[in-house]
Amino acid sequence: MRLFRTPQFTSAALVACAVWPVIMGLLWVTTARTVPLIKVRWVPGVADEQRTATERELSLVWRDSTEPRTVTYLLMDADRENLRRIVQHPLVEDTAFIDRAAYALTNAPSERTWAGDRFMASWPWALLYVSVFGLVASLIPLLYRSRDQRTYAALRPVLPCVLWLGAFVFTVSSFVFLNDHFDRISRARQIARYGEWPFRDFLDPGYYMTEFVSAGMQLLLGDSLLGDLLLSAACIATGTVLVARLSLHVSQSILTALGASLIALLMLPRGYDFDKVLFYPLAVALCWRYIDVPTTKRVWAIAAGAVIAALFRYDTGVYTVGAAVVAIVAVHAGDWSTLWRRLGMLAAAVACLSLPVLVVLQLTAGVSDAVDQVVTYAIREGAGTRIVTPPALNAGAWSFENANALLYYLFHALPLAAILVLTLKTRSGSASRNEVAKVACLIVLCVTLNLFILRYPVVARVGGISGPAAILAAWILHSVWQVRGPAALLLRTASVLVLSLFVWSVSTAAAWEERLTAGLARPSRFTSVIRTAAASPPDPDLIGSRASTALVLYLRECTRPTDRILATFFAPDIAFYAQRGFAGGLAALSAGHWSEPRFQQRSLQSMTTHPPALVIQRSRDTEFRQGYPLLARYISTHYRAVGTTEALAGPGPESLLLLVRNDRAARGTHSASALPCFR
Repeated sequence: MRLFRTPQFTSAALVACAVWPVIMGLLWVTTARTVPLIKVRWVPGVADEQRTATERELSLVWRDSTEPRTVTYLLMDADRENLRRIVQHPLVEDTAFIDRAAYALTNAPSERTWAGDRFMASWPWALLYVSVFGLVASLIPLLYRSRDQRTYAALRPVLPCVLWLGAFVFTVSSFVFLNDHFDRISRARQIARYGEWPFRDFLDPGYYMTEFVSAGMQLLLGDSLLGDLLLSAACIATGTVLVARLSLHVSQSILTALGASLIALLMLPRGYDFDKVLFYPLAVALCWRYIDVPTTKRVWAIAAGAVIAALFRYDTGVYTVGAAVVAIVAVHAGDWSTLWRRLGMLAAAVACLSLPVLVVLQLTAGVSDAVDQVVTYAIREGAGTRIVTPPALNAGAWSFENANALLYYLFHALPLAAILVLTLKTRSGSASRNEVAKVACLIVLCVTLNLFILRYPVVARVGGISGPAAILAAWILHSVWQVRGPAALLLRTASVLVLSLFVWSVSTAAAWEERLTAGLARPSRFTSVIRTAAASPPDPDLIGSRASTALVLYLRECTRPTDRILATFFAPDIAFYAQRGFAGGLAALSAGHWSEPRFQQRSLQSMTTHPPALVIQRSRDTEFRQGYPLLARYISTHYRAVGTTEALAGPGPESLLLLVRNDRAARGTHSASALPCFR
């Protein structure tokens, strides 16, 4: 074992790990060139093996796929003869950006590519990831052993910056806009384009500052998804660095800290959970700073963090204050006068810093109205997502369901294991008072998140709450590794087995096989995601549904830019992609949210002032009619059906019904479907 700790071995490992990245870098420099992009629609029933062989024959390199049979390719050979072979190939049904008569490219976009884009196997990229990780792991001990402390001191701040940049690029490259994200983005567009206010002009769950920051990004960067992409990626990258710094603090091991932060990042938190990824570790950092130096300034810092977090998501502020209370009690237990003064100061600081926000709320919507909306939404959301029966494990099955269940149990077991380890360390006298206070507030935060955030579906929740759990796991591993005696080997083996089980569960539940593809390491992937997100109007193909894409294009062509629409089911993305406002103060309807009579009456008043030009309903939407009877009655009285999405995209699994106001006359027809237009 001593061999692996010698400088000679570390240097040899550094050189070995540098070989493959250097080769890849040389390939990038020597083979990079700009090639055109084309789209190919394959005939129905083409097997994957046939398509792969044909791609190789026609010099096509897979770039992206937005529909089941349509693929965007890098065209490596743009000669006229190759274009003719593509157009006439029996397996190719249609093409885009190729003149099918002249066999020439027409307005084809281009993209920078290199030899790595043609790697079909995943091993070159896996080897690159392992080599980079090995480089970092080998470089760190060498820096620690460096006699030139000034050199190490200069390089030390670089490591978090490198981690932040890597996490940012990874998050952007792997980013997926889910329709839940548009529940925030569509509201933000309502602020940016119509000057509306949450709670006053539309019903809101409490995403107050999330929506205003998103609106600011839209005003700054245009009516596109770029602002939200950069905002989410920057916050997730910052949260990753915080997890690394806090894990380093409790483990005194850079490798453990790096592993904890990478596992938290590779849980692939949803893009709309960026606030959780940032503010949960930030709450831990603020509490630990107070534990180290318990000054009044740091009480105010905790209060400021709690208030800002609450503006993005109200419950995050509550969890921050809860962890802070535990930290203050743990630090000042026994000195009761100081304890009560500090708790009172925390309450006063939160109240003072919240006052300007409360004044704005009172002047715009009214504090009582805002609280009513937030509490009502939270109660209904909690009832609908609560896990009543813990998920079951199926013996002998390596499945998504088992991975999901294991994550649920491991997250709940982690604080219990931490309590056991902390108790043993306290009894043995190896835990200082500061360590007890830090771990105690971290345990309380993890338990709170498990109780209130870890709900159905589990896989959608764990990414957002992974930061505090990763920090706690790093502390447990460090504590276990400090054990000496006969039980040391058993404890270390058990911890490695549990960690392996956890990594498997994450990889299966987060679908690493589908999400972490070789294309993520290509520089073209990063630039492509940025370019796609920057498109204005946004590309409707991103919705992923053929019917919804066709519907968005119809709304753009056949309604006025000032018109508003209303979807009677959960589809907040349609309004954004169509570049239209939502009506009735309802960005989305689902799970009975805003079905209370007072909210339905309010929506009716809004629809009277700003009537939706078009209402989109499911053909057999009994849930809407039963859950929202007042809205359903209003729509059936004032709107008439003009067609379905089958006229736009053909038959599909679910047809959507299009309704227009009775007093709205058609002004032409839709070019692709002959449906009436109402511009």
